[in-house]
Amino acid sequence: MKISRNGKSVDFTYFIEEGSRVYQSLSDDKYDEKIFVLQDHGMVGPHFGGESELYTQLRDSGKLPGYIFAAMGNTTPWPGYESVNPPLYLKRGQMHRYMRVVFRRQD
Repeated sequence: MKISRNGKSVDFTYFIEEGSRVYQSLSDDKYDEKIFVLQDHGMVGPHFGGESELYTQLRDSGKLPGYIFAAMGNTTPWPGYESVNPPLYLKRGQMHRYMRVVFRRQD
């Protein structure tokens, strides 16, 4: 899906797949994501934050994005990423009341 505004655009890739297939898809050369949106759901997982399987697969394939946008309080940022903004609450379109933070990869 592509969203355009004021001459700038953003492409969104939304996966509707079983978890392990997503990891394989993201490792394919056709994807070059700049930012990932992470939010863990429930106590038993699957979990996408921290040193998760998603993080490990992307790190090992050299496909870590430059940024992650994570829900604070239930999602652990990936290792090697530092926040670039104070926590914020998205008033419109946000399902849960988690504060969100953008993190940048530190090389």
